[in-house]
Amino acid sequence: MFQDIYPHLFNNQYLPRKPKQGDLGVFVKDEKLLCKANNDFLSLPILDSETFSLAEEYLFSIDNTGFFLLSDNISLPESGFFSYRDLFNLSPEWIVFGALSALRLGTWYRENRFCGKCGCKLKHSNTERMLFCPECEIHIYPRISPAVIVAVRNGEKLLLTKYAQGYSHYALVAGFSESGETIEQTVKREVLEETGIHVKNIQYYGSQPWPHSGSLLFGFYCDLDGDDTLTIQESELSVAEWVDRSSLPIQPNTLSLTSTLMESFRNGII
Repeated sequence: MFQDIYPHLFNNQYLPRKPKQGDLGVFVKDEKLLCKANNDFLSLPILDSETFSLAEEYLFSIDNTGFFLLSDNISLPESGFFSYRDLFNLSPEWIVFGALSALRLGTWYRENRFCGKCGCKLKHSNTERMLFCPECEIHIYPRISPAVIVAVRNGEKLLLTKYAQGYSHYALVAGFSESGETIEQTVKREVLEETGIHVKNIQYYGSQPWPHSGSLLFGFYCDLDGDDTLTIQESELSVAEWVDRSSLPIQPNTLSLTSTLMESFRNGII
């Protein structure tokens, strides 16, 4: 999956430091990231002694390379801004993972400038990744939304879906956890809501950060429990169908948790 960047090491611990030669700059605008892509090779602005002063906030590091949010009080060209979808299939993988993670954090900082209670300008903590209001003493942390990706088995068949928003590729049942429910209850509820079936034997597979929606995805396999008649929730899905293992579409990569789950079933691993 795209977060698997070994032998590179992602260090998300908040240890703010001053920028050094070779660190990377992150400039975010309207949920897009300023960068370059030459022959699908991604590069971010490299900081040096002339640009250290533009580094506003330490984000994280990969190996010894720090990623720094750049001040928005600078003039930069409109061209060269990439969305999450633009970034996803570029290379090298460790830079792409860093860019996606930095875009999510940078967007969070840009969208949280003022206190939602009193309107006072928020300040940055010097000890943790947190914003606080000097008047209300409210603390604000990056919000992570738990969500599930569910691969439902029916013997040698897997439940595939297509989203109602017009995406042409196959996906799996997915959805966000609601307040007060466990992640396993989310699996049962989302499958029932979107396809009208019940499931059992819920088996955890793995997780994946998903920067686009600020989510932490939990992947599960489970089995059909009872009638296999599908009733589509049309506001969410355009297609839901049982597809035989031998007929599953081959995934071009396993960068996403969805593709990994589908490919593992197709290959008989699960």
